[in-house]
Amino acid sequence: MVGRDQYLTRRQKIVQARVYAQGLTIAVAVVLLALEKKQGERGRGETIKDFDPSDPTHTRTIEKRIHHERYKGEDQWRDMVVNYENRINKREIAAKEKNAEGVGTSNPHFARQDVDVTNVSNGEDQSET
Repeated sequence: MVGRDQYLTRRQKIVQARVYAQGLTIAVAVVLLALEKKQGERGRGETIKDFDPSDPTHTRTIEKRIHHERYKGEDQWRDMVVNYENRINKREIAAKEKNAEGVGTSNPHFARQDVDVTNVSNGEDQSET
C-alpha cells in the first residue's frame, strides 16, 4: 500500500509503514483486551444452585459460583494473600490484648521492660544521695 505511492521518497515510505504497523499493533491490543474482558465477565467455573444458609427451612435456593483452577497452583497467590492477612490480624489482636493489659506496645522492639532506671547517665547508683 505504501510501496505503490510514487511521490513518496524511500524514507517517507519507511516512516509511513511504521505508522501503519503501530496502528495495527494498537488495534490488535484493543481487540485482545476486549476479548479478555468478555471472557473475564463470564469467568472460569460454574454456577450451581444451593440452599440459602440463612433460611432455616431450606426452601429458598441461591446461585453460587464455583471457581475451578485450570492447572494445580493457579490460584496459589490467593491462598498466600489470605494467610498473610490472617497473620497480620492475629498480630494486631495480640498487640491490642497486650496494650489492654499494659504489658507493651504493638512493636516488639519498643516493648516495655522492667528495667531499673535509677541512674542512666553514668551507670552509678544514685540512691545514696
